Amino acid sequence: MNGNEQSPHIHLIVQASLLSSFHPLLQGGVSLEARSGMSAKEFLTHELGLTQEYLDTVVQTVFLDGKAVDDLGSAFIRDGTIMALSAAMPGLLGATLRRGSFYAAMRKEISYREVRNADDKGTARVTVKIFNLLLGDLGRVLLEKGIWIRGEDLQYFFRNRNEKFWAGCVGALLNGKQADPTSLSGMDWKEEDVSLRVTVES
Repeated sequence: MNGNEQSPHIHLIVQASLLSSFHPLLQGGVSLEARSGMSAKEFLTHELGLTQEYLDTVVQTVFLDGKAVDDLGSAFIRDGTIMALSAAMPGLLGATLRRGSFYAAMRKEISYREVRNADDKGTARVTVKIFNLLLGDLGRVLLEKGIWIRGEDLQYFFRNRNEKFWAGCVGALLNGKQADPTSLSGMDWKEEDVSLRVTVES
């Protein structure tokens, strides 16, 4: 994804009951900007605001570029990194993929290993995917912080919302100007990335 100041910027104000409608976007992957070279732990705590306790007790499985991560402090992000986050999954598979699991040796072929690149610097666009129980907690965090998403994906999303969804959108800003929320379903963003922020009405 390649967004910039000229890219469309959308701020939606919605009823709280509408937040779960955005979960498919979060499962498919949305992007955030961060400092290249920072550790996965720094990204999760500083950029997303997660506590160490939450990481230890709730975020049980972390994948970085398709590899299972055991030590968040020794895994580093760079531009284009894809991070997948999940709560505990059931069964032996879930136990095997869990961070620091006794069964970690069984997945050594897909375990993350990296030596930090001292040359990493600048801004990185990180794609984050969220699954299962984490959607309820982290979904709102990401949406309120603001995400980047492919225009084609957002266009499809808006064009397939029903009347109940639009009734739950109480306000919208497009590039800083008031807009009718329903007008977003007619936008054409196929060739660009879109900045999307979703907050709950106060």
